[in-house]
Amino acid sequence: MKRNFALLALLLISFWGTASGQNRVECTVSNPLNSLRENEPVVIRLTDIRKELPGYKGGNVAVYNGNTQVCSQQDDLDGDGLWDELVFLTDLGPKEQKTFVLHLNANSQPKACVKEMNAQMFFNNPDKSISPTLEASSTADDMYNKMYHHGPAWESDKIGYRLYFDKKTTVDVYGKKKYRLELADTKWYPTDQQLADQYGDDILWVGSSVGVGTLKGWDGQAATHIDPMDKRTARIVIDGNLRTVVDMTVEGWKYQGQSINVTARYIHYARHRDMIAQVILDQAAAGKNLTFSTGVQKVRQSQTYSEKDGLVAVWGTEYPTPDSLKYARETFGLGVIVPQKNIEKMTTDPLNHLVVIQNNKQPVIEYYVTAASLKEEAGYKTADEFFAYLREWKQVVQHPVKVKLKKKK
Repeated sequence: MKRNFALLALLLISFWGTASGQNRVECTVSNPLNSLRENEPVVIRLTDIRKELPGYKGGNVAVYNGNTQVCSQQDDLDGDGLWDELVFLTDLGPKEQKTFVLHLNANSQPKACVKEMNAQMFFNNPDKSISPTLEASSTADDMYNKMYHHGPAWESDKIGYRLYFDKKTTVDVYGKKKYRLELADTKWYPTDQQLADQYGDDILWVGSSVGVGTLKGWDGQAATHIDPMDKRTARIVIDGNLRTVVDMTVEGWKYQGQSINVTARYIHYARHRDMIAQVILDQAAAGKNLTFSTGVQKVRQSQTYSEKDGLVAVWGTEYPTPDSLKYARETFGLGVIVPQKNIEKMTTDPLNHLVVIQNNKQPVIEYYVTAASLKEEAGYKTADEFFAYLREWKQVVQHPVKVKLKKKK
């Protein structure tokens, strides 16, 4: 009987410890570079939390730096009702290390924060109104004109992007004069009054090119569109305060002698102009050596920059639409970085500066995309300034922050 009472006491102590705030994990974030990193994303996976807290089933998380709670975001990426990744941003000085504490209890409340990202997608209605949606699919290549601004669009305060919902699946760019969220107002197409009020607008005429960082096929000579296919789906997976996640998924893509399912995922963080692109392959495709391409479009009046370990960029001037009377020429920069392990070669075709990439029998290829507009009041004004930013950015993406978790006693 005494042993039973002792066991019950231990269970009650364990329960009370969990309920009263003892489920805490210490998170140490280190900057390996001898340079400042601002608004650096810190991503913590639920699977890694469970290594420190076996049996943890998810729930609210509050993130603290000392006594100060910081903004964070919990994202369910696979739609199972549990968060998969916890995200927050931090500044890190040269070689700096910071320690955060994650409170993972039923009464933990994430800090209420200003929404710094926006994602949107709309159906065009017969009466010329639009209806918001988070997901749309088609088994035909007929969605380009069925969707307002032709597919999903998203933005940080620095810049906006959209995906064409067709076989081109091109990444297009919305440049800004002032650093603010605008797409809820302009919906990509600013009025004359909004332009007079210093709103931004579309800065690229992408045509059939890769735009910037678009996932394309490769036929040995040139980039190819993602076609033919059985089904294409656009999805706003996450529309959060600190990041957006947007997918373009194709099922049954008849490619390189087989039928594959592949998702092009774009992850964009608050206060950032750059974003992460992921090529996610299904299990059958992941076991193959497949070749794709990405890069930046050619621009008639431009300077180019590249480094053999996967950086390709352009700074140039071009009309953003065929209507050169109403719309002035835009000057902009585009850049892509591909990890060296995934590079087959760097080349060009008639429309693009390309990196030909391989999955090396891996399920995910990750690369990096960025853009800038001359019209930004606080942005880059010359090709040299933009290319200098790219060299600094390359160091950041090639040397990610180091994150270590430990259960706090």
